[in-house]
Amino acid sequence: MAMYAVESYLNVLNGFVTPAKARPELPSAALASMPACDRDEAGVRTCLSELDAQRYFRAYVEKDGWRWAQVWNLQ
Repeated sequence: MAMYAVESYLNVLNGFVTPAKARPELPSAALASMPACDRDEAGVRTCLSELDAQRYFRAYVEKDGWRWAQVWNLQ
């Protein structure tokens, strides 16, 4: 159900934003706080960095006037 919701949201974003040229940086502090994930930090980082969806998320965040670091509450 969650994956369907995310995929649907990405389809909507596809009509409003052009994907960012680069995938967003993934801060270690945020990845370390995912204990329920069955991968270590490097595994999560690799998995997320390979997803084109990350470029859409970054583009949407920046189009809305935010910085990517703000999404992760690092600033």
